[in-house]
Amino acid sequence: MTIQRGTPDPQKYDIDRLIEEYRSAKEFAESAQKRVTQYRNFLVEVLQASGTADHKGNLWIDRDNTSAKYERRVSTRLDAEQLSEWAQQSGHWDDIIEVQEVIVEDKVLALAFENPDLAPEINACYKETETWALKIVDRKIGADE
Repeated sequence: MTIQRGTPDPQKYDIDRLIEEYRSAKEFAESAQKRVTQYRNFLVEVLQASGTADHKGNLWIDRDNTSAKYERRVSTRLDAEQLSEWAQQSGHWDDIIEVQEVIVEDKVLALAFENPDLAPEINACYKETETWALKIVDRKIGADE
């Protein structure tokens, strides 16, 4: 079945077949992803057990035409607690901090709750974000959702 771009005409397509093809493709993709995960995990185990480390700590297994690499990735993060202790003890606390004003949503909601006359104006500041999800739902005859 070839699907044309543009505004589809529901009369032109076998909707039941489209739903079944979608389900089938989705199940295949999920099954394929499980297999990818299984193969990946097995390769990682093999690399951890038998791989050769390079100067960056990556683990390699070389074959005739290809190589598998378990890449070591390193990131740094600031230990704010340790830095706070150091800065306070060394007298540099005021050099590294900055006071910022922050809107606290719990306080906003409390204000609206305690002052119902302000609620419409406060509620106007909330914006909706809309997303869509395709779901195939098996319905029993006569059942409402």
